Amino acid sequence: MEMKHMARTYRNTPETKQKNKRRKSKKNKASWKVFREQHRHASAMESSSHMNVAKVVCR
Repeated sequence: MEMKHMARTYRNTPETKQKNKRRKSKKNKASWKVFREQHRHASAMESSSHMNVAKVVCR
């Protein structure tokens, strides 16, 4: 409980806010989306028996 609260307060400091703003660009978002999709497909293809589970988790 205490740890979570500490993390939240730290995350909301102005410096980190600025960092997040700078980091979040449309290009990065798009590439991250693509990366996530690829990763999902790869993990799903690895084991067909786990396919349904992976799909449910990733949706």
